[in-house]
Amino acid sequence: MNAPHRIAAIAGDGIGNEVMPEGLRVLDAACRRFGINVNVDTFDFANCEYFARHGQMMPDNWKDQIGGHQAIFFGAVGWPATVPARTVPAAVSRSRSVTQVTIVEVTSSTSASRPSA
Repeated sequence: MNAPHRIAAIAGDGIGNEVMPEGLRVLDAACRRFGINVNVDTFDFANCEYFARHGQMMPDNWKDQIGGHQAIFFGAVGWPATVPARTVPAAVSRSRSVTQVTIVEVTSSTSASRPSA
């Protein structure tokens, strides 16, 4: 069997804590189905609670902790009123061992327009 792919899982904030367990279940099912060997390590930083306790989104040694992983499975980050914007993606993208960072920003609005009927 091939060496396992190492994935760092960081749930982050809000919906990240809700979707991460389900996303990991899907990942596990796909890996079992296709015979892919994966080790997932979870990390409890990059969230508002960590920021409130430590005054920063990630520990100083974050790169040592997640730098050896081939991928980062990232949930959601931040409450704009609590955490400086883009704190985590900027930090993660500076890791030389991470070859791709996909950032999807979602902005919600109560006044979103709808297509006319």
